[in-house]
Amino acid sequence: MQTSRGCPWPCVFCDIPIFNEGKWRARSAQHVVSELKYLEECGYGSVYFVDDHFLLQPKRIEAICQGVMDAKLTIQWGIEGRVDSVAQHLFPAMAKAHCRTVMFGIESGSQKILDRLKKEQTLEEVATAVKNAKRAGIEIVHGFFTVGNPDETVEDMNATFDLASKLPLDTFGFNRLCVYRGPRSGKNM
Repeated sequence: MQTSRGCPWPCVFCDIPIFNEGKWRARSAQHVVSELKYLEECGYGSVYFVDDHFLLQPKRIEAICQGVMDAKLTIQWGIEGRVDSVAQHLFPAMAKAHCRTVMFGIESGSQKILDRLKKEQTLEEVATAVKNAKRAGIEIVHGFFTVGNPDETVEDMNATFDLASKLPLDTFGFNRLCVYRGPRSGKNM
């Protein structure tokens, strides 16, 4: 289920800012809760929000959580978001509203590589977000990582593997960065 589209961050490996021109738009919280209610009535027990960045607008998240609780829905849900989100204080409300999974795009355990990818996040923010999600009662906290980034050394890769092993993640995935020909790849990488 998609509740919003787009992401305003400039990560150089991602095509979302190109397709959405850095804009983010979202369905209303009421509309999202209505669809969750409909899906639950149809017998669904869980749904995954495929939003590019669910954690962008705290008031909307709060309204979705409140709507789920007010409607007494039991459908479980999961999201993807950035570790530098200002909505981390809502992790407890999300868990109470049956958010079971939070997936973070961590990408690297090397600050040099994060900066090269223009992630605009720090390793400290990574650790804080993962710990906050677990502490709030989110059942599954997942980390996405990439290897094979431009200028990445063996030491950088080992720092990524080390970070993945030390964070209190329940699951993680490693993807190989693939650079495709095109106007953006040469300019930003």
